[in-house]
Amino acid sequence: MTRKAIIICSPGGKRGLEFFRGVSLNTDNYSHFLSSKAGGQWKDEEILLLRDPDSEIVINSLENCKADYCFISFSGCGVITSFAKSDYLCLKDIDFPIAGLKSKSEKQTIIVDVCSQTKKRLTSLNIETVSANACRLIEGRQTRDIFDDAISKTPKGIIFIYSKGPTEIAGFDVNIGGHFTYSLLKAGLNWWENSGNEGILRLDSAVQKATSILNETFHTTQEPIMGGQIRRLTFPPFAVSKQ
Repeated sequence: MTRKAIIICSPGGKRGLEFFRGVSLNTDNYSHFLSSKAGGQWKDEEILLLRDPDSEIVINSLENCKADYCFISFSGCGVITSFAKSDYLCLKDIDFPIAGLKSKSEKQTIIVDVCSQTKKRLTSLNIETVSANACRLIEGRQTRDIFDDAISKTPKGIIFIYSKGPTEIAGFDVNIGGHFTYSLLKAGLNWWENSGNEGILRLDSAVQKATSILNETFHTTQEPIMGGQIRRLTFPPFAVSKQ
């Protein structure tokens, strides 16, 4: 089973775009989570971090992404109005269509966290420290094996997750990054800490838990939306556990 994660951060500050200082935290937090036992023990060489890339780098990275499963996240400026071809992400050189984030992999998860406003401030989640504490050593089957097995049983197709609806404002914070990304990763870590035996937190359940955390923590109506090929019985894993 082969995997590839492409974590893209585009904080703005060029082409007259507003600069979002907290966006880069999403990149680090995703990387730490994926590498942890809760996230499925991704290897360093499987995770590509693109910090403020231009369109050529993004396109080339997606073209070269050949894996059984590809996890792609984008954090930064963008416009979501209709979940159609008119929606785009703001890279430092051009406006890039959200649909252009698709790779050649048959199984994909694409998360788009378009940040647009500062709301409630929190102290850093510090995913690296939290996951190191929560993802303690385990015996027997590793979570990487459990994750791979779950991927092998996941149907082919692409799933999009948007941090907000067309008429909503997606919050972000300089201390924690995007409010949705914070909530999604916290959902995974909370589940890990409270899970029992070997188990899998599927993507749809993770988004549901993240929505509750998002609304309770930030007192917002921001609601993540899942799109793409979501008419399925089995979703990809987001977090895995063996305690």
